[in-house]
Amino acid sequence: MRLQNIEDLSSVSKSSLLRSIADDISAAFICISKQLSCGTLSARHTRPIHDFIASIKIIERLEQRRLQQDLERYRQRERRWRAERKWMRRKVEGLVKHSEITYREWKGRLERVTGQRKKLLSRETNATQQKRIGEGAFLRISLAYLTQLSRKLWRRKKWSS
Repeated sequence: MRLQNIEDLSSVSKSSLLRSIADDISAAFICISKQLSCGTLSARHTRPIHDFIASIKIIERLEQRRLQQDLERYRQRERRWRAERKWMRRKVEGLVKHSEITYREWKGRLERVTGQRKKLLSRETNATQQKRIGEGAFLRISLAYLTQLSRKLWRRKKWSS
């Protein structure tokens, strides 16, 4: 009956109370064992204690079995997670390889398009330069022609006056 107000006790007090109860149980078992050795008590007298110990052993076995099942479930979960991680790693590696291939393909396409653009720009530049050269030549020719013409006209004026 010492356990009635256990919820009001501090943690240290609870530990010391349970230690005291365990010591009392141990002392009781030692005393019963001595009485059995002396012949004062028989197996019929100690039947309730044997039943109590048997129920503790049954509960212990059940708890041990439950813990073993939990442990096996944890191991199965670990194996499953390890397999899933391996599968995910392979999937990610595949995606990385695929993205690298796609990157290289698009990089090649971009380089080809850039090269074609440069060629077109250089053609346009050449055409523009040739056009400018043509315009410049036309202007030079026109200027030279006008210069010659003006000289001729000037000479005529000079001669006619």
